[in-house]
Amino acid sequence: YSQPVATYERLAKEHPEFHALDRAWYQVGNLYLLTGQMDKSEESFKNILKKFPQSSLLSPTYFRLADFSYMKKHYTRTLKQLNKIKKNEVTPVVWEMVFYRKGECHLHLAAFDRAVEYFFNYLEKCDAGEFTRKELQNEALVNMIIAFSDMPDGAMEAITFFQKHNGR
Repeated sequence: YSQPVATYERLAKEHPEFHALDRAWYQVGNLYLLTGQMDKSEESFKNILKKFPQSSLLSPTYFRLADFSYMKKHYTRTLKQLNKIKKNEVTPVVWEMVFYRKGECHLHLAAFDRAVEYFFNYLEKCDAGEFTRKELQNEALVNMIIAFSDMPDGAMEAITFFQKHNGR
């Protein structure tokens, strides 16, 4: 991957006015990611936000940056980045992951009620066919249990929650 990275970087240096330079930086970020060069990858994505604030790649870029923040356990920052992602600017699979990841962040931040809502809604969207990948359904159930068990009087919270949602 070093040759494509060098080509994109040379393009950026020699032709800073190139109309698709944001796409070049996005590809550089992905190539660095594929080669395990996380710091360089993250910097490439941050570069898009700094230099191309009107890019059509902002939502996918925020998704990549949210992954880096999540891996570093910066859950508040992750949520801020995830909240900047627009549904119509990412694939349905990415949107499903954005939604699920918000639940995980709330769980890690001990916002258990919000986590439960996200995981419950994730499951509802899977059942309704809005989320088709559905690979995280079991994890969503487990995370709901964890969230309820970490609440003071979690059993009663769970009963109240499911009564509010017609026993689902």
